[in-house]
Amino acid sequence: MEVNELFKPLKELNKQERDYYLGRVEESERKMPSRQTCRKISFPTLSVSFLLLMIFAAFFADVLFPFDPSYMALTEKSLAPSSQHWSGTDSLGRDVFGMILHGARISLLIGLASTAISMVMALAVGGSSAMLPGFFKRILIRFTDICLSVPSILLMIFLQGIMRESTWMSISLSIGLSSWMTMAKMIRTQIERIREEEYVLLARYYGGGWFYLLKRHFSQTLVPVLSYMSFTGFGHAITAEATLSFLGIGLPLDTITWGTLLHLSSQALMTKAWWVIVIPGIFLVMTVVSLVEMGDFIRKRSGIEKNV
Repeated sequence: MEVNELFKPLKELNKQERDYYLGRVEESERKMPSRQTCRKISFPTLSVSFLLLMIFAAFFADVLFPFDPSYMALTEKSLAPSSQHWSGTDSLGRDVFGMILHGARISLLIGLASTAISMVMALAVGGSSAMLPGFFKRILIRFTDICLSVPSILLMIFLQGIMRESTWMSISLSIGLSSWMTMAKMIRTQIERIREEEYVLLARYYGGGWFYLLKRHFSQTLVPVLSYMSFTGFGHAITAEATLSFLGIGLPLDTITWGTLLHLSSQALMTKAWWVIVIPGIFLVMTVVSLVEMGDFIRKRSGIEKNV
C-alpha cells in the first residue's frame, strides 16, 4: 500500500501534515537511545544490593533483632557503638540498631503507600487532562498548576492538620496527595506526545480502539516513565515522612520510624551522642540515594528527558 493511500482516510491530515509526520520518523529514531548507548549506562549494582538488603532487614527484623526495640535499659543510656550495641543506645537506653531495623518497616510502608497514592492521582489527572476536550483540559491543567505553586511541605502540614490523628495511613495520604503534580504533568506530556506519533495514527487507521492503543502502545511508553517516577517518588516520600516527624507532626514518638529517630536529635546533641543522629541518618540517606540512582538508571536507559 502506498503512503498516500494509507493516510488518505485520515481526513484531518493534508499533504503538508503527512510530510511533517513522516519526516519526524527519522528525528524520533535519532532521539532513541541506541544499544551502544544503553550498554555504556552502568547498572547500579550497589544501590540495588543495598535496597534488597534493607527490604530483607525490614521483613526479618524480628529475626535479626529478636528484642523489643522500645525497651528502655536505664542503666545503658547513651552508650557508644560497641560489640554489644552495634549502633549504640539513645538517651533512654534503647538500642539504636534495633530501632533502625524495626523502624524501616513503617518508613518503607509509608513510602510505598504514599507513592501508590500519588501515582494513582497523577494517572487520573494527567491522563484526563491529556484526553479530555479543551474546557475540562484547561481546568485540570490550571488545578495542577495551582497545587504545584504551593510548597509541598505546607500542603502536607495542612492535610495532616485536617486529618488530626497521626497514623501511617494519614501520613501516607498527606504525602501522596501533596506530591502528584509533577508526575501528572509528565504523564500528560507523554500521552500528548505519543498520541501524535506515526505508529498510533497507523493503529487508528487499522481500527485500533482505545484499549488496544493503551495496551500495545501507550503502556509500553508510559511504563518506563512510571517506573522512573515511582523510584524517585519513593525516595521523596521517605524523606517527607522523616521531615514531618522531625517537625513533630508525624507519627507519635512511641512509634519507631526513621523519622522519629531523627526527632531525637535534639536530645542526642545535648548528651553528645552523635551516633543517634549519624547512623540512622546514614541509613536514610543511603536508601534515598539508592532509590534515586535506580530511577536515574531507568531514565537514562529509556531515554527520558529530565525536563519533560
